[in-house]
Formats: sequence, structure tokens, C-alpha cells
Amino acid sequence: MKTNGLTLLEEVVHYEPPLRYDYRITKGLPVDHLGSVRLSPTEGGVELSWEVRMTSRWPFVCELVGHRLSSGLDRALAWFKAEVERAAAESRGDTQPALDSVV
Repeated sequence: MKTNGLTLLEEVVHYEPPLRYDYRITKGLPVDHLGSVRLSPTEGGVELSWEVRMTSRWPFVCELVGHRLSSGLDRALAWFKAEVERAAAESRGDTQPALDSVV
């Protein structure tokens, strides 16, 4: 995955479709990074929870990396939304996305 000029390699470490996946970034960052994405159905939609835990042996590195990664969060969420909507459309047999799904 490429984000904000960084090339990252992710490994999915736990997967519970369609509600959760956990991943570890294995290359591209100077920190240990473990993320968890959870989807919870709500009335009229879905709530997304994205938790990231980072550790480093060097002071302040996690804060710097967190700031860099968070600056690309809007794009990451837009990509995630498009992928979820694409998968939902495929499962329904739709060929065209809904107008409000265009990001």
C-alpha cells in the first residue's frame, strides 16, 4: 500500500468477515504497528472503528509516524468506503454503484 509517500507492507493477522480485521504493518515504518478495523451495523448505516497501536524504542517516533499517517486518513477512509460499497454491489449483482457512493 502507498500512502503519503510511504510504501507499506501489511499482513492481515485476524479476519472475521464482515465485521473485523486486524493487520500488522511489516515494512515501511520505523515502529511496530498493529491496527484493527471493526464495522458495527447501526440504524441506517455502519459505524467504523479504526484503532492503531504503535510502539518504538526511540522517543517521539510514534507521535511523528502517527501524525504522518493520520494526514492520509481521509483518503484511506474514502478508499475503504468505496471498497465496501463495491463488494456490496457485487454481492447484490449490481453493475453500477449508487450515486451517493462516489467519493
